[in-house]
Amino acid sequence: MAELLPNGFLLHHEENRAAPSVACSLLVGAGARDEDARQLGLTSFMAKMLDRGTASRGASAIAEAFEDLGAVYGAAAGLDATGLSVQALREDFPAALALAGELFLGATFPWDEIDRLKPRVIADLKAREDRTPAFAMKRLRAALFLPHAYGRPAEGEEETVRELGQRDLALRHRDHLLTTAGTIAIVGDIGLGEARDLALRHFPLSEGRARRPAIRAEVALAPRASRQVLRRAVQQGFAAMGFVAPGFGDADAAPLAVAANILGGGMSSRLFTDLRDRRGLAYAVGCSTVFQQLHGYFYTYIGTRPQTLEEAEKGLWEHTVRLREEVVGEEDLDRARNYLTGNYLRAMETNRDRAGVAAAHLLYGYPAEFHLSYLEQVKAVTSRDVMRVANRYLLDPCVVVVEPESSSD
Repeated sequence: MAELLPNGFLLHHEENRAAPSVACSLLVGAGARDEDARQLGLTSFMAKMLDRGTASRGASAIAEAFEDLGAVYGAAAGLDATGLSVQALREDFPAALALAGELFLGATFPWDEIDRLKPRVIADLKAREDRTPAFAMKRLRAALFLPHAYGRPAEGEEETVRELGQRDLALRHRDHLLTTAGTIAIVGDIGLGEARDLALRHFPLSEGRARRPAIRAEVALAPRASRQVLRRAVQQGFAAMGFVAPGFGDADAAPLAVAANILGGGMSSRLFTDLRDRRGLAYAVGCSTVFQQLHGYFYTYIGTRPQTLEEAEKGLWEHTVRLREEVVGEEDLDRARNYLTGNYLRAMETNRDRAGVAAAHLLYGYPAEFHLSYLEQVKAVTSRDVMRVANRYLLDPCVVVVEPESSSD
């Protein structure tokens, strides 16, 4: 059971004496989806800058302090949330958490560090644009969700990141990160009393912070079909096909995840065995789901030769339609359910993994142990469930096709 602390954070504690380490994950519900569209990437850049300087330490001193403690630190921002995590051995955890709290509350965003980081972030953005799958998926998300913020890249665009300055970062930090309700999950070799005391000591009440758990908001998005053909200086073709899906925690999420795994979740999946092995159409093929707080998406993709791009895209659609029209056999169902549950459990092996998952669940308005009920939902998915969600969601595809510039119409 999560506890609402006086500092406005929901605390989840899980004692695990099996390993002599402790991990903390902190999340607040301030993500890229609520930033100004003219400042895309602001929240993500701010998160990257948290360990670049405080009033008493510079970037090198911060890095050395974590290294001396043998602690692992990280911070990032997505569309729905911003957070940081830290893990250390039991005896070093209080000091590591104190340092993380110093960064969270007191980051100063020095100009020299902004100038040092910005070229690296812009280089990463350019590198993503150069990779065909990333290029196509960015356009697919835009087709699925725009004008909603889920259609914008959380990491920003080159032109918006280039214009970000110290004042932008400081205001975003002050007005959003420090005043938005959040969650703290502490997992490992530590008791509840000490975990609570450390959370209160190092993340004290900020003026204006909401004294309530984050709640799940709803927004309606109407699915709409579209198709884009984009030409680039590439040697191979690529097609991605996507559908708007429900958000995290929805009752249809587990059946959709099973459906995606049946289509393209590994070497035994339908897309792999047919489009790649039997027909030789694909050098890369797959299917997956992404469940964000408000809405998610279901997508398939295939990389192929330019000459077979039309056939490959048709194959993606035919296999999607097959999910709507044919009953899935028990063998396919068992493979998909076992694959999903095994992967989920492997993703929860470390204290840091467990803390991150618990913090996210609480932030989205679910119990920290929601993964247990989700796994039960996956195990209970039937062929009827797969057909039902396929006929509800996999109807109006958004398609993005990337082909070489020299291709003929």
